[in-house]
Amino acid sequence: MIQVSGRWHFHTIVKELKAVDPTCGVETTFVDVEGIREGSIRVINHDPARENDLRAALDSHDPDAALAEWNAKQNRRAAAEPSIRNIPGWASWTAQEAEDYIEADITDLAGARQVLKAMAKMICYLRDHAGIV
Repeated sequence: MIQVSGRWHFHTIVKELKAVDPTCGVETTFVDVEGIREGSIRVINHDPARENDLRAALDSHDPDAALAEWNAKQNRRAAAEPSIRNIPGWASWTAQEAEDYIEADITDLAGARQVLKAMAKMICYLRDHAGIV
């Protein structure tokens, strides 16, 4: 078991630790202060061969930077969702139905720009929230 006290952006530190050792568990005792948790974190059931890498992840964690990145991601998500919803039926379409929509309903440059912008936001949304990159 590894136990360290400090400040943590919990979502990010768990993701960082799981990237090092997917089998480890994380327990905390903390006080949440504006998105940053202050207290101790325990890494349990981890691979002993990865202990140094886990400690390095804990030591290099910057909770303020992680919180700023998290907030920026949430803002991008909130900004993307309305325009994504404005493409009719996109959530249930097959690839062919999307192609058919473009062929039938995108008849001018302004309409094409609108759909391309929404699709670009969808791609960024998927990148940011589906772990594609």
